[in-house]
Amino acid sequence: MRMQPDPNYILTGDYDGGILRWDVRMRKVMQEFHGHENDYHGLPFHVDDTANIVYAVGTDGFTRAWSLTTAQLLCTLPAPCPVQDAAHVPKVLFSTEWGGVSGCTGFLFSANVDKRPMAYLYPVRPAVFQL
Repeated sequence: MRMQPDPNYILTGDYDGGILRWDVRMRKVMQEFHGHENDYHGLPFHVDDTANIVYAVGTDGFTRAWSLTTAQLLCTLPAPCPVQDAAHVPKVLFSTEWGGVSGCTGFLFSANVDKRPMAYLYPVRPAVFQL
């Protein structure tokens, strides 16, 4: 569960691979973010520092990002290395400012490759994330 800047909304992840945005006042799901495989636990997800994008990695290793305001799927990225089990699902961070304010928009992946930690930066077009 994640609180949002607006205290009237929260985000929750479910065991089916979905993320739900709830209006706490109405006790009602307002938006649903679907597309992930998730076999064994609640789906971990993150909200970017501008509170515009929600992103998560499914057990299939794919990273998906959605607009938090429209629930539109913005991108789907494959894992940087094969995902054999839960220990190999990559860890992911998103930023519009890798390398400083005028830096690169992208996802930073951390994954174990042959028992060695590796980091990968996947740049994405900033236009995809201008909401």
